[in-house]
Formats: sequence, structure tokens, C-alpha cells
Amino acid sequence: MYLRITSNTIERGKAEELRAVIQEMDRHRAKTGYAAVEWLTSLTGRPDELISVQRYERLTDYETALEQVGNDPAYLALLGRLKACTVAGVGHIQLLRTFHQES
Repeated sequence: MYLRITSNTIERGKAEELRAVIQEMDRHRAKTGYAAVEWLTSLTGRPDELISVQRYERLTDYETALEQVGNDPAYLALLGRLKACTVAGVGHIQLLRTFHQES
């Protein structure tokens, strides 16, 4: 299992706009069959931190998803709107692999 985890800082005063963009992104992802995204905020850390998590069975699934999104102008526009709601230059992306899995 592979996880793509992205952290961003929500721009002050942009939370409601961001929420609307995320709803549009989720609808678009469901319509196109893209992997679901879990959107999280911190209960114990920074309240302005936005975390997104995507799960993929295989690394090739992740690579395919990147290619699909990169060729989808509507989704790229939504990503641009999401970026406009976050602080530039402070985001972080991690690609993680499951450490231990039961057989």
C-alpha cells in the first residue's frame, strides 16, 4: 500500500472558499474515477493545516493517477483554485509505503 500525503497551510480568510473547492474536487474525482482523497485538519496541532491523503495499492496506480490528473484541464483548474486558498511555498508532499502488512 502506498500513501500520498500532502500538507498545506490554509490562507487566512480562505477556509470557506477552500471547502467549496474541495467539494468540487471530490465530485470531479468521483465522476472520473480518480482515487478518493481524505481531507483532514488538525485537532491538536495547527488549526490552519490542511492534510490530504490518497491511497494506492501499487506504485504504478499512483503513477497512472498522476498522468490522468496531468491530462485533465478541468481538474488542473481546480488544483489552481485550491492553491490560491493556501499559503505559497509552505506545502509538503510525501509518498509513503506501508512498513508492515499482514499476509
